[in-house]
Amino acid sequence: MGRRGRIVFQAPTDLVWSSRLATGSFFDVTALAPDEDDALSASATIASDDDAIVAVAAADVERASGELRFTVTAAGPGVVDLVVTDGGEEVDRIGVQAAAAVDTVLVDAALVGATAAVDPRLPARFAVVADAKTRVLVSAVDRCGEALLDLGASAVVVAGPEGVDPATLARVTADGPASFVVEPAAAGDFALALATPGLADLAWDVSAVPRGAIDEVRAEAAGADAETGTVTLWGRAFVDDVDVVGQDFTWTASERVTLSLPLGPATAATIAFPAADQPPDDRPATVTAEVVGEEGALDLLALTGAGLATARDAPPARLVEGGADGGEGADGGDAGDGAGGAASVGAGCGGGSPCDPFAAAAPVAGLALRRRRRRRTP
Repeated sequence: MGRRGRIVFQAPTDLVWSSRLATGSFFDVTALAPDEDDALSASATIASDDDAIVAVAAADVERASGELRFTVTAAGPGVVDLVVTDGGEEVDRIGVQAAAAVDTVLVDAALVGATAAVDPRLPARFAVVADAKTRVLVSAVDRCGEALLDLGASAVVVAGPEGVDPATLARVTADGPASFVVEPAAAGDFALALATPGLADLAWDVSAVPRGAIDEVRAEAAGADAETGTVTLWGRAFVDDVDVVGQDFTWTASERVTLSLPLGPATAATIAFPAADQPPDDRPATVTAEVVGEEGALDLLALTGAGLATARDAPPARLVEGGADGGEGADGGDAGDGAGGAASVGAGCGGGSPCDPFAAAAPVAGLALRRRRRRRTP
């Protein structure tokens, strides 16, 4: 709903109005009055306060049955209003924010929806089940390390050896905001490439494997609360030591343990401890994760901080002029640890100065996604 409450702005997700868009993003909008008596006339128009920030192509605006239908494109960093006018008078307006992405990466959609305790970024090499669809998301951040919504700005494509048609290896389909579904054509190897305007491409090596090829399962602990006795768990499946992503695990536990979920990528396990005036409880506290007949068990009572696992292997590094893989950035600063990107926190994002989240990206190497890489401790 617009600021005046007179127009409803319908978009693929309401996040477009509350989040900052990565520049290059675009989405379709339908604007209409909630009351038929206030329906927009055939002369109604929509325009942006500043086309350099958010553009609406007037020639592409459609008018039908009291509605305006148009495409919004985030052209540059800043904050702007989209304004609906009718009969020469302003009817309503709504704000849109955009910022330049300095780093993007693919993340495991299943983990994103299951737990915040685990870094969901996909490792540089991973596997998927050949006869299943695996969903991945594009995660984008600005020069201050804050999240952006990438709506069509980035593309995910399949790549393979020279002379091989990528369609014979796998198919990638856009499926919702910042969401892509990967569907292998058959068992075998291929590459996934993430292309974001203004940034170097990133590539992941992917193996499509039969479901029955999974040869190891681990129940991993990502965090523990000593006061409540609750442990956050996530499952990992492997083929020849390579993570198989996108799996739902069946979770079981010993009698002393209560699980929050019996099925899914992650669960929470709460251990029952006796009260101070009760005798010790010597029963085991174990949890087992299972997929396709392979199991992995974890003794919760033997957990220590060193035993926590909050991430898979590192994602691919994005090489940037002036520094990469932990080298020196173009501004003379640390280029980061090389695990997952070489985007930058530029001037104004440190040293006691406030960060301008709407500033254009500077072509220097530095910090990116570190906020997501912090490990949780019990």
